[in-house]
Amino acid sequence: MKVQFKVEKNIEALVKLSETVHSIHHVLRPDVFDPYDEEKFRVWFTDFLERRKGFCVFVKLEEKYIGYALIKHKKPQVSNPFNNPDFQTLYIDQISFDPAYQNMGMGKELIEFIKGMALRKGVHKVQLEVWNQNEKAVSFFKKNGFETIREVLEVRL
Repeated sequence: MKVQFKVEKNIEALVKLSETVHSIHHVLRPDVFDPYDEEKFRVWFTDFLERRKGFCVFVKLEEKYIGYALIKHKKPQVSNPFNNPDFQTLYIDQISFDPAYQNMGMGKELIEFIKGMALRKGVHKVQLEVWNQNEKAVSFFKKNGFETIREVLEVRL
């Protein structure tokens, strides 16, 4: 079985595969994440890929979509005294796999593919955010070379 990584715009595959990661987020933080709503996700993914200029790397096995990473090439929009005007990063907005294909090494391969893509674009950083309650994801990303560079703190009132 050969795994392929393809940059594609396939909204229906995104909608289907996103349910897994969104359901985890909803369970961990129902105060932040609404229950999964297929139509809302369809609209959001369309906007992300078309208006916000994001892109998606799909993981395919044979012709089956089994995972994805939703990515944005971030560059400074406005020059200001706080930002280095040369800073850029490939920012992973979402990453998800069909549960039947998790823990098979394909997530690591996807991260390596994204790192290579970044270098080919002249970008030397890949960033993402992860909820600290999602211990499985935190462990996965740290095993794949990601380091904590900032934390968001919250007080619930």
